[in-house]
Amino acid sequence: MTEIKITLDKSRYADEISALGLGMDAKTFVMEASVQGEVVGYSIFRADMTAGRVWVHAVHAPGDDWLYDALVRAVINISLNMGCETGSFENPADGEMLEKLYFSRLGLAYEPGQPFAMEQILNNCKNCKNV
Repeated sequence: MTEIKITLDKSRYADEISALGLGMDAKTFVMEASVQGEVVGYSIFRADMTAGRVWVHAVHAPGDDWLYDALVRAVINISLNMGCETGSFENPADGEMLEKLYFSRLGLAYEPGQPFAMEQILNNCKNCKNV
């Protein structure tokens, strides 16, 4: 079974966080996906609860479309729970995968930096409702 949660120890991602131009402060988060304790994927995002916004900077799920989808939905869900209402993907490479997974049909704009309403994604997704 795959477990997805925010890691409390983001120090092992310090090099990538720095390469993305982000700080190791309280606004930078790493969401890990693990199977039997082994990390199989992760996402790096920033959340500003005051601005009500999240920026997704990286989603790593090598060769696993389901895991990529699950990490994106997990980031959206936790961000909504934090009080963020809008989000954006900052990596142009995410566009191809988001299109492949039909996120555009749910209302997600995937141009780099283009904001989207996160609640709209969950409301438009039949599998996400009432979860």
